[in-house]
Amino acid sequence: MFGTLVICLPSAHTGGMLRLAHHGKQQKFDTAQSNPSYAAWYLDVTHEVEEVTSGYRLVLTYNLVQTGPRTPYSASLLDRQLYNPITKAVKDWSASCENEGSYDPAVYLLEHQYTDVSLSFETLKGADVARAHLLNGIAHQQDMVVFLAKTERMQSGQSTCLR
Repeated sequence: MFGTLVICLPSAHTGGMLRLAHHGKQQKFDTAQSNPSYAAWYLDVTHEVEEVTSGYRLVLTYNLVQTGPRTPYSASLLDRQLYNPITKAVKDWSASCENEGSYDPAVYLLEHQYTDVSLSFETLKGADVARAHLLNGIAHQQDMVVFLAKTERMQSGQSTCLR
């Protein structure tokens, strides 16, 4: 699944406004119209539907699924603001490793939580899809390899909480 399509059928109601947000930009979509209308968005776009306060809101909702070769679709891939920081981070990390003569792993935490079974490039969700795809492409250009792995952080010692 890479996106959602909602077709709003004409129906008398108040409320039910659809709000979409991505990278600080917001868009409102009024479903209380006299003509059929539709909205579609990628999986990494945050959406919220306001409460219908009167009447009935009639919509057909479709999950958009890609069945062919996997080239991820996302709003983030359309945003070059994401590409430049990832490129810079990979190049800076590579240069520092070459200067120090050792390659410590670099870690990027994904937004979603995945099980051992669902952790693969083919099953990533939302913004993780775009970031992993971009990182993979940039790493390939730098002769690097990207791996997905589960991590666990453990901390020991005394707490110094002030009361």
